[in-house]
Amino acid sequence: MKKITLLFVALLVGFASFAQITVMHQLDNVATNDILCTSVDTVADNEVYSEYDLVNDYGVTMDFEVTEVMIQINTGGTNGIPGPPEPTITVQIWSNDGVFPAGNLTLQGSASHTVTAADLDTDVVIPVSAIIPFGENLVYQIVVPDHNPNLGAFRFGINDPMNGKDSWIQSIACGLNTPGTLTALGFPSVYIMSATGEEVLGVDDVLADAASIYPNPANDVLNVDLPSNVEVISANLYDILGKDTNLRLIDGTINTSNLARGVYILNINTDLGSLTQKIVKQ
Repeated sequence: MKKITLLFVALLVGFASFAQITVMHQLDNVATNDILCTSVDTVADNEVYSEYDLVNDYGVTMDFEVTEVMIQINTGGTNGIPGPPEPTITVQIWSNDGVFPAGNLTLQGSASHTVTAADLDTDVVIPVSAIIPFGENLVYQIVVPDHNPNLGAFRFGINDPMNGKDSWIQSIACGLNTPGTLTALGFPSVYIMSATGEEVLGVDDVLADAASIYPNPANDVLNVDLPSNVEVISANLYDILGKDTNLRLIDGTINTSNLARGVYILNINTDLGSLTQKIVKQ
């Protein structure tokens, strides 16, 4: 019972968390250069991207919750002071089931930050909340609004990559209609930008740990114990061919006395997620 009680606390908050992980491609935060599309006679628009392979490069083994991001903002433009008006950049965190710029991107979270003179030549940390599903890549995007460098501007710092990764930039005003790599533009570097977060167990995973289903193998009765505040929406027991046995969960038990011997699949849907478990009838 102690185990169920402790795990149910995690159910109430939605996730069980682990140690913090920072993902980055740059060697350090010391800029060797900086880059952003600016022009003295046009209003420039910019989008910059970095992608992180959480599984292969950082050893992430479950969902990943992003809690904050960092970007280095450097002096740029004609006087190095943004504004007026002071530009507001938007951070967007996407999950990607492919490799950027290909793949299907799903927006998982965003945040905004107004750039002031105090941000120049510093590493700006921006809180954000986003969950990257296990097995997908994290795409970190900064959207820069139209800005006129004659009024003061800024650029994002770049330095040498630590693992051969690249960053991308897109700016229609500068003729970059689709994301292009910094390498292709003659900058063998990556943006100084990172994301910090934690591995998390999804609700379904925590529910599986909190549930107690016994005995298994079963004889006449299968017991299903769940935390009292978990609402069961449906519970179905299927044979290995996917046929519903029409046996139902009643007061925490399933009468299995008339089942033939063999392997079955129990599927339980609750208000906090679903649970699937193999059941053996002996």
